[in-house]
Amino acid sequence: MTKQISEEYYQIGNFVDVITLGQSEPAHKYTTIDGWKGFRFCCPICGDRDRGKKATIFPRMTRSETGSNYLRWHYLCKGHPTCEASGLHSLEYAVRKYFPTYSWFVE
Repeated sequence: MTKQISEEYYQIGNFVDVITLGQSEPAHKYTTIDGWKGFRFCCPICGDRDRGKKATIFPRMTRSETGSNYLRWHYLCKGHPTCEASGLHSLEYAVRKYFPTYSWFVE
């Protein structure tokens, strides 16, 4: 991992620790099929209804309009079908919309 990616991973890890405080199951780190490190946890918006790791925050390499590649973080909730955060969102969008108290996290 590059230094920037390591710093982002550390900051996101702290964010995940905060949003999962008090949950019955702690967040787990995992490796994506692309070899990047991500986080799996119960969606704090759905709650612990279905116990299990229903939400993930993970990075994915994305190509910009200029053709260069960059790493972009995503929030994916596969929990309760009526969850506001259900589906795939950029992490920046998810933080601003669902966790506005933690907007300090997003630049």
